Amino acid sequence: MDKIGVCGDNCSLCPRYITSGRINLERLKEVAVLWKKAGFRDKIVSPEDLACFGCSPKNNCAYHRQMDCAAGKKLHNCGECADYPCGVVLEGFEKTRSHMEKCRKNCGAEDYSVLDKAFFRKEEYLDMIHNKKFKK
Repeated sequence: MDKIGVCGDNCSLCPRYITSGRINLERLKEVAVLWKKAGFRDKIVSPEDLACFGCSPKNNCAYHRQMDCAAGKKLHNCGECADYPCGVVLEGFEKTRSHMEKCRKNCGAEDYSVLDKAFFRKEEYLDMIHNKKFKK
């Protein structure tokens, strides 16, 4: 089963998460360049600043409002919440959509495909989790 983050990212497919788990600093440098090119960061950051070991307040995460809410409710992700989709989640979806076009324009087809499966399908992944939990 895939590891789905609080916001709906598929961590199992995320180059940042995968590379951090292997503690591969050279690959994290490459991922940092991709993150800037895709529009996820304004500048190239150090491998240590980019590293991600899963949803945690320690991570430099763009979806911290969702993370704080889910942590307060003791949920693994927003799809497990009875209030899904709330305004905070919808803001997260909009933030993600805002990156799609820049990513499509600036990244090659292979990189875009990886990022699409890892990040741009948040709503699909969270819907599946929510529907399964609440039997819709």
